[in-house]
This record gives sequence, C-alpha cells and structure tokens, in this order.
Amino acid sequence: MTESIGLSHAMQSELATMRDVIGLVAFAVEARRVLQAVDLVADGIPHIGEALSKTIDMRRQWTEFPDTAAAVLVSMHWRLEELLLGGTEP
Repeated sequence: MTESIGLSHAMQSELATMRDVIGLVAFAVEARRVLQAVDLVADGIPHIGEALSKTIDMRRQWTEFPDTAAAVLVSMHWRLEELLLGGTEP
C-alpha cells in the first residue's frame, strides 16, 4: 500500500477491503462475460462443447449463481459516499 495520508488505521483497512471487493467484482464481471462467450461458441460447435464438458466438471455451474455485481458496487458506492461526507468512521 502507498504511504499513509493521515487516515486512521481503521479507515485505511476499510478502504483496502473496499478496493479488494471492487477488484473481485471487476474480475467476476469479466469472467462471466468470457464464460458466456465460451458457452455461445460451445453451443454452436458441438465438438467444442463436448470437449469442454469432458474437461471441466460442472462446466455450466456458473450460470446457477446470481449476478450480484451491481448490488455489491452500489453498496460500495454508498459506503464511499458516507465516508466522503464525513459519515461514521469504521
């Protein structure tokens, strides 16, 4: 992490956690986009779909999980808003 800019340890910790969550959401959104494209190709080319299904256990399990990226980002947005407006510190 970069040098402290006068933030409390608790604030630095919360911001670091938020940074990690946002990074994870970015990864998940990109992974979902890629998996959708892979499935689209696999559906159009049966031997590709068969090869993927033989190689990857429960290949389409990702479709069973809800896409909560927007809700997580909205939560981070509102928490950052609170912090910027001088709301409660962690």
